[in-house]
Amino acid sequence: MTNPFKSLALLTTVLVAFVQPWTAYGTEAREAGKSVMTAKKPVGIVWEKDLNTALRKARASGKPLLVDFYTDWCVWCKRLDQDVFAHPTINRQLKQRAVFLKVNPERSKQESAFSRMYTSGALPTVLVIKSDATGKLTVKGRIEQYLPPERFLTEILNFL
Repeated sequence: MTNPFKSLALLTTVLVAFVQPWTAYGTEAREAGKSVMTAKKPVGIVWEKDLNTALRKARASGKPLLVDFYTDWCVWCKRLDQDVFAHPTINRQLKQRAVFLKVNPERSKQESAFSRMYTSGALPTVLVIKSDATGKLTVKGRIEQYLPPERFLTEILNFL
C-alpha cells in the first residue's frame, strides 16, 4: 500500500515541474537580453555508453544507475529520447539523482549479455539499478514501455 502523502507530494512536484519549465527558461533568456529562440538551452543528461565506467561512477557517487536499453531501429526508443530525456523538466529533476547509461544490446557482446540479464527483451526498457558495497546489482524499478514525460517522471521518481 502506498503512502497517500508521498503520492500527493510526488504529484505536486510533477505538476509544478511541468507547468514552469518553458516559462522559466524564457524568462532567464529575456533577462539576459537574449531572444528566447537564440538563448542556449541548459545542458541535459550526460549518458555513459560504457557499462564498466557507469558502474564505477555509480559506486563512487553512491547514486543509482538509470539504464536506457534501446536499439537504433526502435521507434519508441527514439521517441523516449526526443520527448522524455530531452525534456527540460526531466533533465532538471533527474540529472543529479543518478548515473545514466545507454545500452544497445546490438552494439556489443557485453551489452547484449547485460540486456539479457536485466530485461525481458522489450524495448524501450528503463531500469533503475542500485549497487551495494559488495558490487551486487539490484533492480529498484523498471519501465518497459514508452511513457509520456509526465507519467515517466512520476514513475521513475518512485524508484530513485
